[in-house]
Amino acid sequence: MMESSAVTVRFLAEYEKIKERVNKSLRDYLGNPGTAQTQTLRASVRRLDTAIRLLPKRTRDDKAIRRCHERCRDVLRETSRIRDIDILKERISKHPADKTVALMLANFQEEREEFVDASKKAAWKLFEHHPPKLERRDLPRFARRVEGAFEEMNEEIMAELGVTLRDEAKVDELHSLRKHCKRLRYTLELFPAVGHNEGLVGELRRRQDVLGEIRDCDVIVDYLSRARPTVEVRSALAAERALRHQKYAAFVRSCSGGTVGKPLRRVVPERAKPRRVRSES
Repeated sequence: MMESSAVTVRFLAEYEKIKERVNKSLRDYLGNPGTAQTQTLRASVRRLDTAIRLLPKRTRDDKAIRRCHERCRDVLRETSRIRDIDILKERISKHPADKTVALMLANFQEEREEFVDASKKAAWKLFEHHPPKLERRDLPRFARRVEGAFEEMNEEIMAELGVTLRDEAKVDELHSLRKHCKRLRYTLELFPAVGHNEGLVGELRRRQDVLGEIRDCDVIVDYLSRARPTVEVRSALAAERALRHQKYAAFVRSCSGGTVGKPLRRVVPERAKPRRVRSES
């Protein structure tokens, strides 16, 4: 394994970049909580959440770190409702509309404004207390911690793949798999100099995208299933279910021959052993 100091230096440099992105996305969101700003904020905060999860337990238990992590989770929870509304509004508006569908679309905007108020309060709390600064002494035995975290995340993905590839109806498990793929990808990206994992990062991104499309369908199907079953609502529901099946089939195909869910190569490469020089006689 590489010296822990080298791994620590890489992580600290990426952590500072993440802090800057979080602060910028918070400012942008508080100024204009639109769809694009919501997506950018969620991505930056989730990257910060991923970095904090990688810290040694003693450092994670620090009061400032723990408070920051709690506020990250608050922002993600509040903005997840807004993300779902944005998806619902965009997709349902593409289907034929009747009075029921028109009422849905009108309600979305009203509900979004209510959720934005709560999300801005959560965002402001995180903005007021910037993510704390970390130093090398905060990361004891960090290289070992990194290896253990990668193995743990990969085991979670392997277990969830075993379930989701056998049953299309595993909605919660597919959603959890997407989150774990995203977390593994973000963790890999904390160490950009480790080039032999570039292919895995790309595969995780593609897997995450198709799982995200399945999740969008699940959100829409769940909402439409609870609506008044007019002809237009039933038509939209049938279309979304068909699209969901198509995306799930694409997900299954994408798992064939991939490296996601298989034992990982070492993320932090071992130092090359010095060659023994044979003396010439």
